[in-house]
Amino acid sequence: MSIKFANNAHSTLASGINTSATSITVASGHGARFPSLAGAEFFFATLIDSSNNLEIVKVTGRSTDVLTVTRAQESTSARSFSSGDRIELRITAAGLGELITPSNIVFTNTNSTFTKAQRGSTQTANATGSTTLDFDTYQNFVLTATGNVTLANPSTESIGQSGVIILIQDGTGSRTLSLGTDYETAGGAGLTISTGANSVDLIPYFVQAADNILLGAPQLAFA
Repeated sequence: MSIKFANNAHSTLASGINTSATSITVASGHGARFPSLAGAEFFFATLIDSSNNLEIVKVTGRSTDVLTVTRAQESTSARSFSSGDRIELRITAAGLGELITPSNIVFTNTNSTFTKAQRGSTQTANATGSTTLDFDTYQNFVLTATGNVTLANPSTESIGQSGVIILIQDGTGSRTLSLGTDYETAGGAGLTISTGANSVDLIPYFVQAADNILLGAPQLAFA
């Protein structure tokens, strides 16, 4: 979801609306003053009547001069508006909130210097049978094999993501590790892992492409 803005976008209503209307037609040719929208994009607009009563609406679609809206935003009430009443794209509290939401902030072409250590989130779990790693939530994985493990093909990996998979044998040991087809090893040789009880192996990974996770040679048998 992404909020959009346009400088000084304003118009008047081509026809009146009641309190339940979900589309607004602006003056002919004025639709282009407002942002084009695709997918989940939106912007906030303010309706103003001749007595300066206000209503904030969320605009989720624009087709030429017709705006698709969700009414009564930001503690305002749905009102009836007349032809010629104003509509303006304004900065609102919710709009500013969208801008400072971390998931909506994207930095491009910028080098960053971190002054504190950066840590990827780590999933720690027992594993046996088919196991799907949650790459959307975690960067590193610590798995204790309580039975033979198969890493199933994930669907949440991101290109460029990297980290480590730590595989720990339980007190029984001799647990095996099999790989789904999305996991690739050098020369297609698979992975050789430790089998001793309580042994710890570290396996680096890098997501090269969708459905293509490169696995490095395991570092074996940490104490």
